[in-house]
Amino acid sequence: MSMKNVLCTKTYIGIGMIKLTNLCTEGSYCTSDYDTPEQNVVGPTKRIVGPVTFRDDIDVFEQLRFKKRYQRKCCPTDVVTLQDVKDLALYTAPPRFLDRDVINILHLASTERLIRASIMYSQYYLQITDVLKKRTSELLEKIPSPSSKIIEDVYRENLEDFRLLVAKEYCGFITGAGEFAKYHHMGRSKTKTCPLLKKDRVLFETIVRIIIQIIWIALGRKSFDEIEIEMHRLFKSHIFNFAQHSAEQKTKKNLNVVPREVGVLRGKCMMNKQKLNTLSPLMDEVHCKKNIDYKMFGIGVIEYPRESLSSRLRLLEGALTLPETSFEKNGINMGILGAPRSCFDTMLNEIPMLSPAQSSFGLQKSRSSKIGQSRRSLAQMSRKSSVLSQALYKNIRLPPKDEALYQLDEFVSETKKPIKPCLIQRKKWLNKVLQISKAHFIMK
Repeated sequence: MSMKNVLCTKTYIGIGMIKLTNLCTEGSYCTSDYDTPEQNVVGPTKRIVGPVTFRDDIDVFEQLRFKKRYQRKCCPTDVVTLQDVKDLALYTAPPRFLDRDVINILHLASTERLIRASIMYSQYYLQITDVLKKRTSELLEKIPSPSSKIIEDVYRENLEDFRLLVAKEYCGFITGAGEFAKYHHMGRSKTKTCPLLKKDRVLFETIVRIIIQIIWIALGRKSFDEIEIEMHRLFKSHIFNFAQHSAEQKTKKNLNVVPREVGVLRGKCMMNKQKLNTLSPLMDEVHCKKNIDYKMFGIGVIEYPRESLSSRLRLLEGALTLPETSFEKNGINMGILGAPRSCFDTMLNEIPMLSPAQSSFGLQKSRSSKIGQSRRSLAQMSRKSSVLSQALYKNIRLPPKDEALYQLDEFVSETKKPIKPCLIQRKKWLNKVLQISKAHFIMK
């Protein structure tokens, strides 16, 4: 039988993955994608083009289905965790996003630190953006004082430290270090002669888009466009910022940052190179020639002595490694993470809380049948003003930098205990991937 036009058969491999080999041609040798351990990874193959819509406005029946099958079981005194936000993002994601590699990567300890660092950076970025807009508008009527430059330098240094936290985890992702080695496009030992460019590109775009959705939900579903544009700029540079280019085409406006605010929001580590040699701003932060506390690169991974870390570094380390139940006790503000779970519904929307005055008014209204016109108007006014107008989460306040750096006598080799991923939730989503794969196989 000729080797020409021989179609390889379909077989089930692993948990819910279907191997569909390509058409073999004459003189070629059909190899399996699962011959070696480092090739035992199959990522999403459908290319992501254009904006992606998540099903955020699902009906009540879908919410009950999510609560019954996929939501993490919690007690009345529980708090909102990052796993809750990840579950909601995965449930509302398009079905083509759900893949075994995507599920496994999102449940790694390294990815947990990357997402936490991205949430804190986005929260502080939006916080400082609002401050700078007010300061810019005030400059139309006031003269800047000498202390204003010092205050803005503090904002810039804080943003640079947050970017460095994201950069050190992002470097491990793109270089295949540690837990990401299995998913690197050149294989676990980096010995492949031909990288899987398409698979690597699609997997990267999928992870980035899900991370943006997680950040948006964790920050109370506010300022999605600003979050998307900034995260695309960090991961891809301003030249390949698809989100900004698409927004500018729709609005016909230039969405670049005001020149006065660029120095604060983007820092002094931006390197202007030719288009082909452009690095992401995260890489610029790592290679920047400035005075960086070397312990920043090991936060969350290396077990530093407690006395060797300043209060600033201890807060950043706690944000990356502590459980969400300890956030309030340690003064960590990371969106809705760590907030009481009872304050949010199934879709992690805030449940409106009413003041005691409004509750007592409602009780009195139900008991009385006749109320005067003047009393009714006063009650309506109290109802409008009695809704608690508190912020969904507190602003981030970083301790000042310690100028006297504590030098260690010897390099610390002990690694910190990683964050344990929720294996029960991971298994639920892998089973959903199996169901989608079986349904896709039956349709074919």
